[in-house]
Amino acid sequence: MNCVLTNEATEVIEQLRNANWFSKFGQPLGIHEGKYALADNIHTALELMSKRVWNGILVETANRIREELFPKFTSLRDSTKHPNYNDYVDHIKAVTSSMVRDKVMNADLPDKLLATMDRVILFIVFCFQFKNYIHEPFYFEMHELIINGRIPCGWIGKDYDHGQLVIL
Repeated sequence: MNCVLTNEATEVIEQLRNANWFSKFGQPLGIHEGKYALADNIHTALELMSKRVWNGILVETANRIREELFPKFTSLRDSTKHPNYNDYVDHIKAVTSSMVRDKVMNADLPDKLLATMDRVILFIVFCFQFKNYIHEPFYFEMHELIINGRIPCGWIGKDYDHGQLVIL
């Protein structure tokens, strides 16, 4: 099925493509002091990315989006005329995966970073594609961090409601 990206989703892809994702590595948090925790180096960031709690946060926020969107999405579509949820995920992933790979490889960063960034970027674009239906702020916040040179890389705390995002 043919998926058409909204203007907002297309603009976000271009913002992400043109942003210097890793420009704030090693710099103090500045205005983000207190709101986020800082991973002081790439090794710490990679260690945090491999923790169960971080993967749990990514899954939980993706599930919140699916739960919020799916009933609206299925009621809005006629399956004979419109793509389904997974068609959009596949389409967005096809558009963003090479960008993520290029950004990570051009910065000479470990492949381990690819999986997390691939998932985060996919859901950022997905959220902007369906912005009128999604109220979960997590990936909109990730977008702002990434285009401003910070990378989300972990979570301190036991769950989404009781913790703090770690950025590099």
